[in-house]
Amino acid sequence: MVDSSKPIEPEKPAPTSLSAPDFELEKARLEAELQKEKIRADVRKVVYGTMIVGVAVAAFPFFQEVARSAFSERIEAIKVQAQERTLDIKAKSEQKVLETKNQYENQIAEKTHQLEQRKLSTTDVGNRRDYLEKLASEGRNERIEKRIIIAEFFSFLAETGDRDQWVRFRDYLLLKQTRINEEKVTVAATAASDHSSDEARSAAIERLAQISAIQDPATDSEIPGVSQIKEVQRALGIADDGRFSAMTRTAIREFQTGMFRRNPSEWPQSDITGTLASRSGRVLRTLKPMPAVFMSPFERAYLGSDSGMFTSDPLSGIDQRQLASVLSFLGVAPQKIVAAASLDDRITLLRERIAELRTTLNLPAPKPILDSALYEAVWKTSPLNVNARD
Repeated sequence: MVDSSKPIEPEKPAPTSLSAPDFELEKARLEAELQKEKIRADVRKVVYGTMIVGVAVAAFPFFQEVARSAFSERIEAIKVQAQERTLDIKAKSEQKVLETKNQYENQIAEKTHQLEQRKLSTTDVGNRRDYLEKLASEGRNERIEKRIIIAEFFSFLAETGDRDQWVRFRDYLLLKQTRINEEKVTVAATAASDHSSDEARSAAIERLAQISAIQDPATDSEIPGVSQIKEVQRALGIADDGRFSAMTRTAIREFQTGMFRRNPSEWPQSDITGTLASRSGRVLRTLKPMPAVFMSPFERAYLGSDSGMFTSDPLSGIDQRQLASVLSFLGVAPQKIVAAASLDDRITLLRERIAELRTTLNLPAPKPILDSALYEAVWKTSPLNVNARD
């Protein structure tokens, strides 16, 4: 192996003229030198190639690691960019969804608000209508003066569409009030006149009751008609001719007096009017025809069962406790009351005692009936009357 590290000798200058043998020698020498140079070049190639390969082999792991690191960083950077892009897209998508959701919720809220407002408006209109209908219904049972005040109020404050109707209603009530007052004056004069016949006076009194019911329906929710008067007459046990006659008014007064005498705190004396305008008068319209056990309207009111009107058929029979109280009030001996154990026996005892008292007190009657006149006559001297002046 040629030492490649030995310096190459400089070429000798070629001789200017050579003989043939010298030329051949020089040629051989030059070819030998050329061959040496080729060998040296080949050696350099091998040495340099080996060195390069060794360096390359030694440097390959380093460059491989550098490349791997560079590519890893690049890949990580790409991954990070991809993740950031994904997150950005996701955030934008979520933001879009949120905006869409908020927009949808706002629309829903607005629609709900509009619907609630519409419901509220509808409810308000319904409430106003219900109030006016209730007012109209209850107004029929109010005094005409109060109805005029209500109409006057709404003629100014009602909605534009209803205002004209309230004005017309107010004017109608004012005209009605004027006509009623004028008729009332005329009818009252007829009822009070001594020159009026009994029939005319009776009709006038009946009409006055009707006018009172019109002016103040709260005292009498309906104007008594012929059919209603007949029902009252049957409940009182008198002829049901449908006329509001003196006999009918007297029977009503007897019934009212019986209710008052039985329970003054519940049925005050002011109810004794002889008309159907009081509480006890209104009760008469709900009663069934008077049972035969009672001989007078006073008896039905004073002795009848269920005076509190708690059942569907009040004042239809004798209240035995009340009967015992009446027997004692009329002065029947306690021994006789105890001896009369049955209801029929006590009723017989009652009729006998009434007949005796009517004779004694000079209160003749075709039947032994208990009425207000007999009650008051007994009451004047009764020990129960602490004032002895009623």
